[in-house]
Amino acid sequence: MRIVLVLLIVAMPAPAILYNVDQPVPLSLAHGEYYVGVRLWGEGGAMARIGVGLFDRLMFGASFGGNKLIGAEKPELYSRPEFLARGAILTEQGYFPDLIVGFESQGYDHQSSNGDYELFPKGGYVCLGKTIEVSRTYFQLGVNYWRKVNGFVVVNQLLPGAFEFIVEYDLAANDPDDEGCGYLNIGLAWTFNEQLRFGIALRDILGNRKDNRLNRVIDLSFHDLF
Repeated sequence: MRIVLVLLIVAMPAPAILYNVDQPVPLSLAHGEYYVGVRLWGEGGAMARIGVGLFDRLMFGASFGGNKLIGAEKPELYSRPEFLARGAILTEQGYFPDLIVGFESQGYDHQSSNGDYELFPKGGYVCLGKTIEVSRTYFQLGVNYWRKVNGFVVVNQLLPGAFEFIVEYDLAANDPDDEGCGYLNIGLAWTFNEQLRFGIALRDILGNRKDNRLNRVIDLSFHDLF
């Protein structure tokens, strides 16, 4: 029994993880916890995220960034800060999965003059996750609504040494410019002391957006208690 419990603990995502690459992880901050993240991508883009757990299963946060913030070109700031909220309905235990409901208005990549992001925000979403203890694999499935219904799936393979290999796929069913292949991303991340996480990723491997194919992303996040 003790061995099974240890396997379950090491197989679950580390507390510092709130995002895979683009897709949310079905976890929320507890009361008194905070999250700070920085995301860097091609063309000198940068975005900062903060989150605070107000109750044990409820968190709120905000984000802001833009393109060409790094380099010599004129910065292109996003037109407004964006907001996020998450509520944990279930936490993984026995046969029960992790389950959250959330809202996020932050999209990714370029923002057009009308305020639309190249990759749409999640909007309202429901996401669940379950661990296969034997293989230390965490499967996630989500449905979101931003103008239309969309879906996403993630496989997070936990590796020795607190490393993760991530594969995620967004159907892009709500994207009018989708070329029918959706968005496939892969990433590798490492978490130190269950607080500091460093991740690198290749996005849009299938080339849904030709000018953004194999976009490289670096993500750094930190989580702790007040």
